[in-house]
Amino acid sequence: IYKESVSRGTIGNTSQKKYSLEHEFAKVDGLSHTNLISYYGLDYLHHKDALGRTASYPVLIMEFAGEGTLKNLMEQKLSDLVNEKIIKEILQAISYLHKQGIIHRDLKPDNILFAKDRTGKKVVKVTDFGISQDIISNKTLEETFTEGVGTPLFMSPEQFYKKKFGLNGEISERTDIWALGVIFYKMLTGKSPFGGNGRDFEIIREDIINKEPDYDNISDRFIPILK
Repeated sequence: IYKESVSRGTIGNTSQKKYSLEHEFAKVDGLSHTNLISYYGLDYLHHKDALGRTASYPVLIMEFAGEGTLKNLMEQKLSDLVNEKIIKEILQAISYLHKQGIIHRDLKPDNILFAKDRTGKKVVKVTDFGISQDIISNKTLEETFTEGVGTPLFMSPEQFYKKKFGLNGEISERTDIWALGVIFYKMLTGKSPFGGNGRDFEIIREDIINKEPDYDNISDRFIPILK
């Protein structure tokens, strides 16, 4: 259930939002890849508030992946072999999305889930792609980061300054490639390449734009990938 719609209820142009959401869903409906969450449908919950006003809350019906997230898994030390397997499966999913003309834009460990295949092995399931990818303002980003979402840590420079750093001034597939590099760095080191362990939005943004990550504790075989 979309939290924004639930929190705002009947406030705003709900007809326009409904159209936009359905248009976005049409882009991902029918996508099929082993390492992507499948979308099965878009429906609406109807609710009357205390004043008798009716609100419609959009609900995505999706594949269930119940084996945790990459964020959970990264709390333990993973072997290089496990790290390689995971990053390859994420790459396969993102490569498929890009070939379908879809940019994820919000890749982060929370959006990488796991499910079990028929043999009982864990497989990557990338989620939250292609839906409601409107450009988010810096103010909104700062608010969500303060609430613990952490998305800015995985953002690319063009997501902060699109005209300056974007490909022809626009968001492109490079945005996802950047986020993959940040995720892989954190998988290998246990820490973020930018912003340290701090929570200051502006410091993280400036680090992303200006700083070169520390590669001292990373195996030589992985450094070319990250660079």
